[in-house]
Amino acid sequence: MELFTNGAAAFSDILHCIEQATTSIHIHMFIWRDDAIGCRIAKAVLAAAERGVQCEICVDRIGALFEYSEESQKSLFHPRLSAWEKLEVKLLTWGGVKQHTTGTAHSDIAARLFAHPNIRIQNDVKTNDHSKFYVFDDEILIFGGINIEDKENGADARGVEYRDYMVKIEGKDYVSAFRQKRKEKINALADPVFLVNMKKPHRYFEIERNYVQLIKESKRELTIVMAYFSYIKSIQKPLLQAVNRGVQVTILISGSANFQDASNKRSVRKLLKLSKNRIRLYFSPRMLHTKLLLADDAVCFGSCNMAKQSFFHLDELNVLTGDPSLVRSVQADVAENLSCSTYIGDYRQIRYPRIKAFLESLVS
Repeated sequence: MELFTNGAAAFSDILHCIEQATTSIHIHMFIWRDDAIGCRIAKAVLAAAERGVQCEICVDRIGALFEYSEESQKSLFHPRLSAWEKLEVKLLTWGGVKQHTTGTAHSDIAARLFAHPNIRIQNDVKTNDHSKFYVFDDEILIFGGINIEDKENGADARGVEYRDYMVKIEGKDYVSAFRQKRKEKINALADPVFLVNMKKPHRYFEIERNYVQLIKESKRELTIVMAYFSYIKSIQKPLLQAVNRGVQVTILISGSANFQDASNKRSVRKLLKLSKNRIRLYFSPRMLHTKLLLADDAVCFGSCNMAKQSFFHLDELNVLTGDPSLVRSVQADVAENLSCSTYIGDYRQIRYPRIKAFLESLVS
């Protein structure tokens, strides 16, 4: 397994895999913006289709709300919104980071993708699927938390660096096990274990209980790096129990998240207070879009936030592994992120707009 800790590294490898694909490409994405990296990947897929590769693209309609609510505010596969969706976008832009981009849209690329006989696209179905993955030639799987958008490839409109994870797993057996898990909810492998939240064909939500189990089983160190963090009792209780039994619990979040920042701060402030400031809390100057739980010698990461929507309403995809090399890579990246972050030693240091935090908590 190979870990990518930022979009620049992940996209470089993804583009290489697209260029090397010989039979099939499957891309399953939450957000695919009409921006530089979005168009670059689209052009690579089109070139693959031209040489006979069968391409399948699935982009959830719910992602359009986020595509239009911040950054370039352009979507590659969702050129128009309904009146209701436009209202939802207005609500989201209340907490989003906007960047009105000038210039010509790249809709001709999307049109060429839709028209190509070797490309099948599903873009108008709203399934609330937050997972992101690629499968190449049924031999290479890449998945994690990185959407296709410029900010994941460097920095957002504010100039804030983005960090997130993708993992690359090679081998037909791994790809087969991945497909089996998504279809039949069966874990064919002992390591890595694919974890899913899925509503269809049968409702199956397992990531929350796996997060809880990892917290309960931690003995030495427990580190949580989370993009969006809700206050959830199922997580709160085992976290405080871990602190009480002497586990070093560390939580790392963005000092200024692009969404739900007030709700994030409200949640960690409450946890820090309940732990009597014994949880080690850090605020990063980066936008940590990561969804990670590192417990002793095991790591779980992917698309699933510690949030009510992720646990109970969104389709999500994580991986759980004890692979020593990958765990060491995660540990090194976490240490590097902590080194440039601000330590919050007292819950009273945390300030946030209370009304906004309450409203955000209703939908987070």
